[in-house]
Amino acid sequence: MNTNGVITTIDSATRGIYGSSIDNSSLFIKTITTSEAGNFTCFVTNDMGTARSKTIVVEVIGDLPVVKVEQYQYESIYGENVTLNCNVISDPPIIDVYWERVDTQTILNRGSFGYQGILPNDPSLTIIGSTTFHMGKYRCFATNAIGTSYSESTSLLVKGDKPQVTTTSPVLKANYGDAVTLECIVNAAPKTFDIYWYKKINGQNQFTYINEKFPGISGSSVETPSLTIDYATPANEGSYRCYARNEAGVTESKPVKLVVEADLPEVNVPLEPFSTVAGFDVILKCVIKAVPQAIEVYWQRHTSNDVHTIIKSSTLNIEGSTVGDPSLTIRKASVSMSGEYTCIARNHVGTVRSLPTVLKVEDSSSDSEIVDHSEYIVLN
Repeated sequence: MNTNGVITTIDSATRGIYGSSIDNSSLFIKTITTSEAGNFTCFVTNDMGTARSKTIVVEVIGDLPVVKVEQYQYESIYGENVTLNCNVISDPPIIDVYWERVDTQTILNRGSFGYQGILPNDPSLTIIGSTTFHMGKYRCFATNAIGTSYSESTSLLVKGDKPQVTTTSPVLKANYGDAVTLECIVNAAPKTFDIYWYKKINGQNQFTYINEKFPGISGSSVETPSLTIDYATPANEGSYRCYARNEAGVTESKPVKLVVEADLPEVNVPLEPFSTVAGFDVILKCVIKAVPQAIEVYWQRHTSNDVHTIIKSSTLNIEGSTVGDPSLTIRKASVSMSGEYTCIARNHVGTVRSLPTVLKVEDSSSDSEIVDHSEYIVLN
């Protein structure tokens, strides 16, 4: 055989052939490749000498696979599938495909966990749920009967990280009974699939898990990460953190301290004794400051006989003694109305009594001195 000027002698002992013998002078090549391409001449020797045949030119059709990647760089979002495309042209047909991670020299084939493709009829590499672990350079390899060849390398960049979670204020104040919203702003790629809050009770190592199904709240969901407490009470006070989760992991916000403005009512009445003559109208002033606002107001009279009488707006000849008008108006006061009067107010936190104020109603026939109370001071 003459291949580009290189002469090779082939006889019955040459590997990969049979024939080329006295019994079978024809030459059979078991598996032909491009290395067998060339000019073949048959030589026969007897006692008279050696004769040679005409030259037979053998051309081998086919070559190593041509392997190309479709792009030299790919980008994916964290958690999403990504396909690195590989195109192979081969004659004869390819019989095997695999990929190599160039930076780690890791071989990826059809049995590799977390990957798809890598088949003779689908040589591209699909990474299931790409993460930063998958970033690097890759090469596609293809093998046919002639041999193995590979592509140029392609790079994979995976974008995305844990969510960014921010709150707008370190301290938030709310009035008792009001709705209050703890803002939570989430930016995430890949998208979040879980939002929740944790509340730490002030001064205690106790935590309450709050999601969108928690009673008395709204929000705390993927659609609305902010937490709205529908009716604030002191029981809601504490330190809150917003949590967001995506494929990359979980991030928590800085704490938000919730303070609910709530206290017992402040109830004040004039402390100077009040004297009048029977038959006149009397107004006993009562000033109430309350957060949350008062839900009930009434008065109590204590007489010298140690009798306690509750006076409400429904009492005969009485006006006021209500949340809207806590002062007590007595129409045509009688001597029996004399005594110590206490203004009482109740809100959702509790009940408070004012200091007593004294009312003395004199009989109209009495010569006692009457004090003019047309002006007096309300002590706050």
